[in-house]
Formats: sequence, C-alpha cells, structure tokens
Amino acid sequence: MDIKSIDLNLLIVLDTLLRERNVTRAAKRLHLTQSATSSALNRLRKLFGDPLLVRTSHGMVPTPKALALQMPLGDAMRGVQSLFMVQESFDPKRIFESFVMVASDYIQVLLLPSLLQVLQHEAPGLDLIVRPPQGQLHRTELESGAIDLVIAPYEAPPSFYQKEFWREDFVSVVAAHHPLAQKMGPITLEEFTHWPHIEVSFSGDFRNSIDQRLADIGIRRRVALAVPSLGTAIDLLPKTLYIATLPRTLAARHGTQVHVLQSPIPPASFRLRIIWHERAHKSPLHTWMRRLLLEQTKLW
Repeated sequence: MDIKSIDLNLLIVLDTLLRERNVTRAAKRLHLTQSATSSALNRLRKLFGDPLLVRTSHGMVPTPKALALQMPLGDAMRGVQSLFMVQESFDPKRIFESFVMVASDYIQVLLLPSLLQVLQHEAPGLDLIVRPPQGQLHRTELESGAIDLVIAPYEAPPSFYQKEFWREDFVSVVAAHHPLAQKMGPITLEEFTHWPHIEVSFSGDFRNSIDQRLADIGIRRRVALAVPSLGTAIDLLPKTLYIATLPRTLAARHGTQVHVLQSPIPPASFRLRIIWHERAHKSPLHTWMRRLLLEQTKLW
C-alpha cells in the first residue's frame, strides 16, 4: 500500500466509521451523503486490502485489521485536531461529533434530563450515545476510543483516570401495599428472608454481597427474579410482593408506590466514578464533558 495515496479526509472517514460502525451515522457526523461515505469506505477497503467493516445480523463489525488500526488512527486524529486548537480556545458550539458513554439506566434517569438541556444550548452539534453497562469496565473499548467514558462503581486500573461522580446508598424496598410496609420499626431476619427478592444483575448472577453476608450467618434468601435493569426492578415492584434492594435516590423518585424498609441486613453504600483512558485525558472535548457531567449531580 502506498501511504501517499491516502489523504487526510479518507483517514477522517475511517476513524469515524470505526467509531460509529454505521455508514448512516458516520455520514451524518461527517456532513457527507451516505453514498459519498460508502464510496470512501470502498476506497479504504482497496487501499488496505481488507473489508475493514463487515455486515452482520448485529450491524457492522470491524475486522481484526480494522481493530488493530483503530487505536493508532484515533491517536493520530486527536493529534491533528490538537494542532488546530493550539491557537484558539475550545468552543463546544463548533463540535460536530459523537460522544459515547456507558451508564446504567438509573444514572440515565437522573442525568440525561438536565444534561440534554445544556447540550442543546451549548453543544447543539454533539451527538450523545449512551450504552448500558455489561458488568465490566469496557477496558478495551476505552483504550481504543470506541467508548469515551464509563460511569460505574469500579476502581480505575493503571493507565486510566477516575473522578468520584456520586455517592449513593442501597435500600431495601417493597411495594406500598406489601404487608411489611405496614410494620413499624426494623423487620426481622426471618421476615427479610421469608419473602422472595428481586435481584438486579447485569451478568444474570443471582448472588451479591447480601447473599454472602447472609451465608456468613447460615441463612439464605430466595431470589425469585433477576433482571439486568434497575428501572425494570422498581417498575415491577409495585405489582409484586417481592423485596428489592435499590439505590436510595431511585426509590425516592417513586414516592408513594414503594416503601423503604429498615432492613436487618443494612445494604452497603457505593461510589460511582467517572472513568476514562489517559488517551482522552487532555482532550478539550473530554475535559469539558467531564466537568459538565459533574455539574449535573448538584441538581439531583
């Protein structure tokens, strides 16, 4: 392959296609027609001697060669971008690209209403893509630039940065019509384990720290339902006689529909962190978005 035959515009198209993995979205972000973007992809395939992106039932998937190109290409594009920002201050109104973050549905409910109001006014050209967590850090995607940041209760490993985003307590809750909701004061261990439980698990695992603490004293509870979504759990709760352990802020938003128990096994608190890779640490857009995300928690 003759490197002189690749111009900067083609590399920009390739970087965008590898991030979006969708010709239509990439064309929108690049302000090109879909046919022009498809034509550029065909040229890139010939230049690299590789399909780069292939269609599957789950959308377009990068080939191994494309994945190998993604990280160095992303670094190069950010380097080019920084050349044009040296002499000028960052202006979010001049940004026309996508920003990809991972956050649970509970954080989405709290965060997105206020965040979108700001983005519509201050960064109208920025497309925000929010993905659900998969029970892991998404380390590879953060390293490649496919994901910009993660909001999760993880500790950041080396080569990653983190910033505390939100402190939260778990509480055990039942429907307002549940017999335990009528009881004054703490419930007993027998009452806590008598009723079936809803467990929120991104991996489908039926056990968590509560089960371990019960096991330490020789007691078990029945987890009758495991779902991958906090929102699903609290929406189902008023229709059942189950107990669910959920973030306090989420439970508070459902007001009279649910009742917070004084549990005999006090659920642990947790810290949510914003986690990002060092490759994005000095990016003006990333810096601005991280500040903006932290500002939204003051409104909750």
